[in-house]
Amino acid sequence: MQEPSQIVHRKVLPGGITVLFQKAPHTVSASAGVFVRVGSRHESSKNAGYCHFLEHMLFKDTAKRSAKQQAEDIERVGGFTNAATSREYTYFHVTVAGKHIGIGLELLAEMIYEPLLKQSDIDNEAGVILEELQGYEDSPEDYIHDFYYQNFFPKNSLGRDIIGTRESVSGVTHKSILDFYDTYYHTENMFLSISGNFEPDEIFTIAAKYFNRTRVKKREGNSLSLPKKKWGYFPKKKKLEQVYFILGGEGFAREFHNASSASLFTHILGGGTSSRLFQKVREEKGLCYHITAYPLLLMLMLASIVLFVLLLKKSLLLVWRLFRTKLNRF
Repeated sequence: MQEPSQIVHRKVLPGGITVLFQKAPHTVSASAGVFVRVGSRHESSKNAGYCHFLEHMLFKDTAKRSAKQQAEDIERVGGFTNAATSREYTYFHVTVAGKHIGIGLELLAEMIYEPLLKQSDIDNEAGVILEELQGYEDSPEDYIHDFYYQNFFPKNSLGRDIIGTRESVSGVTHKSILDFYDTYYHTENMFLSISGNFEPDEIFTIAAKYFNRTRVKKREGNSLSLPKKKWGYFPKKKKLEQVYFILGGEGFAREFHNASSASLFTHILGGGTSSRLFQKVREEKGLCYHITAYPLLLMLMLASIVLFVLLLKKSLLLVWRLFRTKLNRF
């Protein structure tokens, strides 16, 4: 028999949103997150960066509270909110003491369903995001991952940076971001996930109080296409003392058992300080500062196995040979 904490309860509210709940019987805190099935791969070249921009904008004024009031109301009860944008989804989450889950869900619902998207806030946030973009470009570790996507998925939305370009970010208007919001932020395109020490009926009742609303899709989004991967060596010269190196290769079809196998394989290979590559390349040979491997799991396509290394230029060939040796022993 499964433990209560292993069971995921699912309910579709009359308004259309799917709610997932997993009981955490030994915790006093609770977390909730809204996952929206839209990421940078759904964007066109004209609205590049809109997913990320909208993520920022949903923390601004809503129909009921100012951005400052939202922050004060959640932090007054010891909670916090955050969000993130990926290439395939956007999510917003809140963590509070279990007894305050109501205020957490109320704030999440207001952010998702009632943003004002004011032009004054858009203009202000564009400056913030442009500074964030500059920060990515100044960070070699962040930049090389975007550079990998650009070259591995050329001429495809997966290859574009999540944050967008200076031109696309500077060109956001109330109408353009509202059109994007209306296209993807509808209830059938969202999931609400909750974990805490509640009974299923209890938490579904609380969730329905705030999330039982209907938002219909007002227009069709961009169609997704399988990207054509490009293989090759893509150097980028920068004035740095170290070399940032990524090696990517085709992995498995995106299925549950394959995703689990890819995660296990990369963890053994380079997932921690006890991994084979870390022990051989850093601990035994002293050839690099940082080395890791991880699966790049994307929908509608094969996964990719990625190796990321931070090392001195003179060590690059030696590390490559050690990697090939370890890989051939699997």
